[in-house]
Amino acid sequence: MLDEEAFFADRDARFHALDMEIKSLDFEYVGASRYRDLTTTSHFCLYANHTTRTVATLIVMTTESKTLTYAEFSQRCGDEVIVGVCNADQVSIYPRLPIKVMLRDPKIDRMEELYAMLLRLRDALGRYPMALPLDRDRYFQVVEEFVERESDELVKLGYCQAAIDEAGRRSLTVKGAYLLSWKLLFPGNVIKGWSDRWYKHQMLSGRRQFR
Repeated sequence: MLDEEAFFADRDARFHALDMEIKSLDFEYVGASRYRDLTTTSHFCLYANHTTRTVATLIVMTTESKTLTYAEFSQRCGDEVIVGVCNADQVSIYPRLPIKVMLRDPKIDRMEELYAMLLRLRDALGRYPMALPLDRDRYFQVVEEFVERESDELVKLGYCQAAIDEAGRRSLTVKGAYLLSWKLLFPGNVIKGWSDRWYKHQMLSGRRQFR
């Protein structure tokens, strides 16, 4: 975990405003950490709402070309599937995975509205009864375990090599490098953005069921 005072001192006005909004929704601050993957460095802090068994995450994602700040609300279910929503204004470069449902709407700025979308999603999927209670002693361990599972899924799909280097990371395959780059550039980013909007509509309307 990162030092709280130093972490918040390095954040901008937008981050602090989102932090206040999340706390106003009865989420308590848990802590902050940092994660590096193949293409980005992400600083994030976690918040927990034990009443609704949901987690909020504020992320500052830095790449070689830009920095993004966005929020995510999620719930971990009994079958270890993560159900979540985010307002990132950049499409995800990763494919949809069988262990995660993530809807994206970059037009949502208010945290209350984004959180409401998570509650709508889990109701549409019938996931509320499956929500796992939050373990105060394992917040970041749960995050690490899920990141490892995501990495394993990317290996299965041929995006990453199975071998793990000394820094704990996996290299992209040729397929992974091509597809991830394609999603960041025109027309791939436009097509992926359209796909995200269609997926969100299908999930929230109940027309498409996960699994």
